[in-house]
Amino acid sequence: MNERTRAAKVGARADLALVSLRSVDAHLSEVGDAEEPIQLEVSWETTHTRPNPGEVRFLHQMSISAAAGQDLHIDCAYELIYLLPDDAGVDEEDLDAFGEVSVSFSAFPYVRELVQSLTTRASLPPLVLGTLRSPVDPPLASEGTSDE
Repeated sequence: MNERTRAAKVGARADLALVSLRSVDAHLSEVGDAEEPIQLEVSWETTHTRPNPGEVRFLHQMSISAAAGQDLHIDCAYELIYLLPDDAGVDEEDLDAFGEVSVSFSAFPYVRELVQSLTTRASLPPLVLGTLRSPVDPPLASEGTSDE
């Protein structure tokens, strides 16, 4: 079973119950000419715990840095709590896949708002994180062909 299938198995049964900002550390300085777009390096890591039956807590840690000599760095962590029915039948690999594939999409709007708010409050040009895109599976060999 691939990662996306495992994530879908959890996503079909999980309900997002709570999103909480757990930490933020930001270093924001002048980032150069406001007319020039800021090139960003974005990375994240998602881990999970199961403190109670039917509950999974994901910690989504994200790091945003300006590339090439611009002095801007933001680290933040959000906790996302999902509820799962007792009969969900998911294992640790399913939860790992869900954390990588789905939790990042749930957390991203919160991270985007935080980054834009922080840069605006620091009197910097508002920095808007782009769209988080899911990799698309390649089409099957039979797709796009016709049997004429």
